[in-house]
Amino acid sequence: MKPHEGKMNLQDATSIRNQQESRLLCLPAEIRLKIYGYALGGLEIGIMSGRCWGKQFVIVARPANASRWEMTEHLLALTASCRQIHAETKLLPYSMNEFVGSRNYLKPLITGGLFDSALVLVVPKIRVLIGCCDVEEHSGAPRLERPLADMLLVFRGLPGLKRVTLDWDGQLWGNDWEYLRGCLLKEMKRAFDLEPRLDHIEVEAVNLRHCRVEEC
Repeated sequence: MKPHEGKMNLQDATSIRNQQESRLLCLPAEIRLKIYGYALGGLEIGIMSGRCWGKQFVIVARPANASRWEMTEHLLALTASCRQIHAETKLLPYSMNEFVGSRNYLKPLITGGLFDSALVLVVPKIRVLIGCCDVEEHSGAPRLERPLADMLLVFRGLPGLKRVTLDWDGQLWGNDWEYLRGCLLKEMKRAFDLEPRLDHIEVEAVNLRHCRVEEC
């Protein structure tokens, strides 16, 4: 027997034992998927500055609409518990949650510098935190700065994407949020309406200062 064959046999035996002994793996697949969803879904995953920890950025998470962010050391613990559970759950933290961050911190997400690029392809929702530095005045109206507009164009290549939200945190243009919101939506639709295949992507602009990913 070749060494790698012995290793594979050991892994197969371990998998079979896990299936026989694990109460979770003994459940029907549809029940397991519901449990996985409760454990791994319904979250906002934030990408923020990590300079307080000596890192370029850190990943934090919280239940949707909660106020407090937590570090995510244990977020993927379930996916690493055994080979079968890993196979069944490896995409769920990415396909069931919303990713939140400013343009600079979302860049490594969409370029594959943060996660494997195959995982990014299943991300369904992205919320971009923007402010005055992300817009410019054009003919008296606010327009997205080129770096942010280019990022929206990159979003078009994510096949799993269903919603993009711009979360404004800055001075209101003429103290009129509805006017600013309308301009932002127009800019977003201009980026996403270029191709009929993208008409499934929902765009939104919000002003939720209480939902900030705070810089340390």
